[in-house]
Amino acid sequence: MKKLRVIQYHIERKYKEVCNTYTKGHIRNVFSIKNFEKSGDHYSYGQLSIRYFLISANVIEENGLETDKMYRKRLELLDDSGLDLNSCLQFLLEYYSQLMKPESTITDIRILHETVRSTVFISDLFTDKAQFAWMLKVFLELMNIHGVEDELIHQYLIVGICKAVGVLNPDIDIYEQTKKMLVQFLKSPFLPTRISCLYGLLYILEGCVLSNIAIGRVSEELQILLPCAWEYIQMNINSDHPILQQSQEHTLLIWSLAFYLMENVDEAHLESNFVTSTLQAALARVRKKQVNYVDKCIIKVSNRYH
Repeated sequence: MKKLRVIQYHIERKYKEVCNTYTKGHIRNVFSIKNFEKSGDHYSYGQLSIRYFLISANVIEENGLETDKMYRKRLELLDDSGLDLNSCLQFLLEYYSQLMKPESTITDIRILHETVRSTVFISDLFTDKAQFAWMLKVFLELMNIHGVEDELIHQYLIVGICKAVGVLNPDIDIYEQTKKMLVQFLKSPFLPTRISCLYGLLYILEGCVLSNIAIGRVSEELQILLPCAWEYIQMNINSDHPILQQSQEHTLLIWSLAFYLMENVDEAHLESNFVTSTLQAALARVRKKQVNYVDKCIIKVSNRYH
């Protein structure tokens, strides 16, 4: 592993020396950039990790590590700009609370959709666990009110709920409720909803891994979610469904989820032959004469796993 790191950094440094401009085809450092499901430059789900949110909320301290450096850099930029972020967030959350009240009869459904969507994205700026708790409470209420057919709003509710659960590590009942939600919507014919579920699983699993203090065992919370993750991976990692095959984001998310499990959960706690079958599927993809962007990502992350 140490030699692979040295080789990776050497290749990356040499490549930067040759290229004077940033291109989409840049070499990605598979040791420092873990979320290889990010295939574009646009702002989207999964932009920041649960570890980052825990640092920004002063739940954990990791002085000097990369995630902490990112957070410190953000604080410097905010200080330089003079922007009072906390006041801005307080104003928005109070306003959004009125718009998203379950008993509200004046909020147009289109405004509600955009309010929920906006909440999910500004949650990347949250600096207090209470803000995540507010989002979890409001989104769970909306989830119960709006039928499963309203998937335009559910795709955002799913991400917000899972992000909040990953940060808060709430009661077991909430994990059970979240699992039922994920199991239901992972069967959805609406692809964006499935994608939201996969991002949500990554959020929750990271939260479970970070909060797990059981030596040699997995936490009860992780035990609840693991079957949901590996069952979907096994059913869809080699899917011949035309819509799923066309979606690069969905495919990358499945592989990212699979490798996250293999890297962070002991094989004894995973489904029998999960690791073997996943690596065999990866090998089958990269053996093709022509490899695409997804295959290249799999090759790179396989180097990290080995």
